[in-house]
Amino acid sequence: MTSPSITVWRLCLPYKQWHKTAKISTSSRDLLLLTATLEERSWVAEFAPLPPFSEESIEDVMAQLPEVAQWIETWIHFDVPQKAEA
Repeated sequence: MTSPSITVWRLCLPYKQWHKTAKISTSSRDLLLLTATLEERSWVAEFAPLPPFSEESIEDVMAQLPEVAQWIETWIHFDVPQKAEA
């Protein structure tokens, strides 16, 4: 069994809120997980499949869009990465 890996991903939401994103690669599929928090309410959304992106992609986006750079989280650490297999 291949252990899940976390890859840099990018996402810009149309309104200012705190969020984290991650691309999870498993043996069966790729997922993008988004966790967003606004006014003490949280949402989790899942999107798949996805193309690969690199750290350079994140840096390019942040350089071009400094006003939204603070909203972009490049890494998220999962306490239970096996959930990506569900």
